[in-house]
Amino acid sequence: KAKPSNLKMAGGLQLLNSGTVTSAATLDIVLTSFTGYRALKVLLSSFVPATDDVELWMRFSTDGGGTYDATGYSYTSHGVRDDGAAFNQSNSGSANQIILAGGQAANQSVSNTANEGGVDCEVTLHDQAAARFSRIRFHSGYFMAAAITVSQPGAANREAAQDTDAVRFLFESGDIASGKWALYGYI
Repeated sequence: KAKPSNLKMAGGLQLLNSGTVTSAATLDIVLTSFTGYRALKVLLSSFVPATDDVELWMRFSTDGGGTYDATGYSYTSHGVRDDGAAFNQSNSGSANQIILAGGQAANQSVSNTANEGGVDCEVTLHDQAAARFSRIRFHSGYFMAAAITVSQPGAANREAAQDTDAVRFLFESGDIASGKWALYGYI
C-alpha cells in the first residue's frame, strides 16, 4: 500500500547541503540555518589526507564559523582491526580536538594512498542549538598507513554549555587532498 506523498515520516533524514573538498586545510560547515532539527548528521566519504598516517579531527564553533574552539573536548573511541591485533583505545578528558579516526602508535592512522579510500566517517550532532555540552556520536572506517582496515566508533563532547552553529573537519597535519561530504537533518 502506497503512503500519501504529503505524510512526513518521524525521524526521517532530510538532505540539507553537500559538496566536495579538494586541497583544502579544513572543511567548515555552518549550521546556523538548521536550528529546527533534532539532530544533524554529517557524512564524510573518501576523505583522503595529503599527508600519510594522520588522524582525522573535528572542532566546534559558537560564532557561525568565525572561530573554532581549540580546548575543552572530551572523547573516547575504540578501534577494531581486520587482523585481530590490539588497537589502542583513543581517549582524552581534556583535548584540543576530537579524534574521529586514527591511532596513537605509528602507522595506525589514515593512509594517504588515494585508491585505499582515505576515511569514511558518520558524525551525529545531537540538539546542537541547546545551551548544553555539545555532544556527538561517530563511526569511522579507514585503511591504516600500516595496510590494515579499521572500524572506529566513539562519542565526544565539548565541556561547555554552548550553541554549536558550525563544525570543522581537518587532518592533524597537511591538507584534505580530496573528499565528499553531505549534511542531513533529523526531522
